[in-house]
Amino acid sequence: MRAGSPVKLKKTPLVVKLCQWSLDHLSKQMGQEASWEVLCSLQKHNAFIDTATGKNIFGSYYHVREPQTQKLLMTFGEYAQCAKQWTSKKVMFKNTIMKANGQQQIPSPLPHLASDFKQELHDHISWEWLQALQKLARFGSVGTVSLQSAGCDALCPAQYQTHERLLAQVTGSQRLLLIPADCAFNGMYPYPVHHPYDGYTMVDLEHPDLAQWPKNADVKGLCCILKPGDVVYLPAYWFVHAQHLEESNISLLFHMGAGMRARPAACAPLQLSRHLEARVADLEGVSNVRHWLRLIGYCEQEEWIDLATVKGYRRIVMCQELRDELILNLTGDAANASEDAEDEDKMQDWQRVVIAMCEGRLLPTPWLNKDFREPLYLTDTAVQLEDTRSPEERKYPQLFRHKLKAEGWSVPESNNTIPIPGNSVRSALPAQ
Repeated sequence: MRAGSPVKLKKTPLVVKLCQWSLDHLSKQMGQEASWEVLCSLQKHNAFIDTATGKNIFGSYYHVREPQTQKLLMTFGEYAQCAKQWTSKKVMFKNTIMKANGQQQIPSPLPHLASDFKQELHDHISWEWLQALQKLARFGSVGTVSLQSAGCDALCPAQYQTHERLLAQVTGSQRLLLIPADCAFNGMYPYPVHHPYDGYTMVDLEHPDLAQWPKNADVKGLCCILKPGDVVYLPAYWFVHAQHLEESNISLLFHMGAGMRARPAACAPLQLSRHLEARVADLEGVSNVRHWLRLIGYCEQEEWIDLATVKGYRRIVMCQELRDELILNLTGDAANASEDAEDEDKMQDWQRVVIAMCEGRLLPTPWLNKDFREPLYLTDTAVQLEDTRSPEERKYPQLFRHKLKAEGWSVPESNNTIPIPGNSVRSALPAQ
């Protein structure tokens, strides 16, 4: 764990006393009045992506018109009923039930939970064992505890988090695929920071499109199956691809603080990418992040900047600061860095990292909206207008041009040279 690699602990005492949990039991304990946010997906997908609603703004650069996973508000009892009865749609529960206040060693249950359930969380979770593990692995304090529940074959696509976690299986089982952080820009293609799917990979690992994501063919990870009582350590910035294997699956996710643990070097590129994308977007806008990062990577920023303007001065300062941060974090010595190179064969490591950040990323994601239809179109019905024209009018519309146009019909233009009264020749008779 200290090295920042995943570790599976079998049959630990952490949640062994909770292995009798069921959806019916939790329905009684978690209250019938409090509303929770539940993820909902079509049965044909049965994949749950927790969309960042605050980033999915209409008209934004990465706007997703209709996210694959919807969010519904319901009580836990309603969720349990839907999980058992729904066939065309599937649901997943993923919410925080405990939260630390200040420097608490043991987080407190949320206020609206039943008192018996609060006592159960306090007594039946082995906090002594967890505190011993925190001391051994130098973890920080537990920030929050989340309850997760889903049905058979429910899929949580590969996602990374910026903090470390402990996943404890309470009931059921699930299969995890863990992919190292250094694969982020070498085959995993994570969504940009400002995207509603931030934290997820753009690659569908169940059906990878190697034509669109060629580097994904070289990605390798670790696989494990969690059973009741098992605990797995999930390092920060590692991608976790999870599939639930039984009809009822319940797990607890402990979000850990950094404590006295050093950041593994493999996490640096992904962590830096999040910082650089945010910095550039603040100054140049989300749509220009890729442009400026590529300029910095290829050392071409001076060709695009007018130093005679205030805006140009701010840009050159931004590029220099970002370059120094990259060198300092990736090599540890910004002052003695060698001269930058535009030739790819002579590029420094930090330049290759920046270019890899942009490869296949930081572009619009139109494939997420390819099946979207405007809501108004879905209710439109065809209207049939009655044809009131006579057979002669339908056959020779040019002869009845003025009458048909007055009734709203479209009459094609005539290029004839034969004088036709009412068409190419106006009547000279005065109006009666």
